[in-house]
Amino acid sequence: MSSTQSSKVGSVRGNSIGCSGSGESKGKGTLHGFVSSKPRQTTLNSTYKKDLLVDVKRRVGHFIYSVALPFNVVNDPYWLPMVEGIAEYGRGFNPPSMHELRTWILKAEVDGINLIHEEHKKAWKKYGCTTMFDGWTDGKNRSLINFLVNSPAGTFFLKSIDASASIKNGELIFKYLDDVVDEVGEENVI
Repeated sequence: MSSTQSSKVGSVRGNSIGCSGSGESKGKGTLHGFVSSKPRQTTLNSTYKKDLLVDVKRRVGHFIYSVALPFNVVNDPYWLPMVEGIAEYGRGFNPPSMHELRTWILKAEVDGINLIHEEHKKAWKKYGCTTMFDGWTDGKNRSLINFLVNSPAGTFFLKSIDASASIKNGELIFKYLDDVVDEVGEENVI
């Protein structure tokens, strides 16, 4: 092999496995991320973890199917923090009881929403806001109206009412809207 052929072979090798034209190694090349000289062996722990992962996911699915939750419940922004919190606590976690969910946990959530509401109210005063409503009919044929308030702070759900008895009464509908404007503050509504 001539010296020209030898250097061409070295360059080709240099591009694929990290060798220089002289045949010496330049260090880690592109294949080192894929090829390792270390032996790989499946450990009992990794097999156990894989089986445990399948079991846990099936338990989550079983719960969701059992209570007929929609599949997109896992897209809720509070889903992942809940699951991560349980995982961080680890073994021995006891989920909240029905009593805890309807007492102190619910109160803490209501207090948190009230703080958010106060922040929105400040934005309504500072920037102004728009009241919005959305009427719809539920599965029981009730006419419901949702009231929302939009401002630079975001959209805040204010309340929902059952307007089934008054949906065809313009004066009552006006009264509902007027009450919302009063609640938000007439001076704040744009």
